[in-house]
Amino acid sequence: MINLKKIFWGAAISVLVIGTGSYAAGRLSNSEAVEMLTAMFPSTRFLCSSVITATSTILALILTLISFTARTEHNLDSRYYTHIKLIAKLACTAFIAAITLLLFINLPLEETSEKFLIWFRIIYYIILIYTSLLGGLLIAIMLMLYQTAASVILAFSPNGESEFIAEQKTDGA
Repeated sequence: MINLKKIFWGAAISVLVIGTGSYAAGRLSNSEAVEMLTAMFPSTRFLCSSVITATSTILALILTLISFTARTEHNLDSRYYTHIKLIAKLACTAFIAAITLLLFINLPLEETSEKFLIWFRIIYYIILIYTSLLGGLLIAIMLMLYQTAASVILAFSPNGESEFIAEQKTDGA
C-alpha cells in the first residue's frame, strides 16, 4: 500500500530545505533579483530538462509495466491500477509544469525596460517556489514508484505476499 504520509513528508522536507535556503539568502533589491534570475536560469533549465526526461520515461515505463502485469497469471487488485494511475497523473503534472517553467524562463527577461524592474523580485521568488514544488513533486513520484515497485516485486516473489494480489474467488461448491 502506498503510504501517502511518507510521500507527503518526503516532498515537504525537500520544499522546506529549498525554501530555507532561499530565506537565508535574504531580501533582494530589484537589481539583485535580475542578477539572481540570470544566474539561476541555467540550473533551472537543467532541472526542467531533467524533470521532462524523467517523467516521460516514467510514463513510457508505466505502459510497459501495465502490459507486463496484464500477461501474468496473478490477479492483481484494483488498488495496484489505482496507484499506477496516480503516479501517471503526477508524472504528467510534473511534465507539464516543467515545460511551462522552461517556456517562461526562455523569455528574454533581461531585455525588459526599467519600468518592469519591480517585477523581477516577485518573479524571482515565484520561480524559487515553483522549482522547489517541482522538485518536491518529483521526489513524491519517485517515492510512490518505489513503494509500488516493492509491492509488485513481492507479488511476483516465490511467496507472493503482496497487498496487490487480489483474493481468489472460489465457487460455493
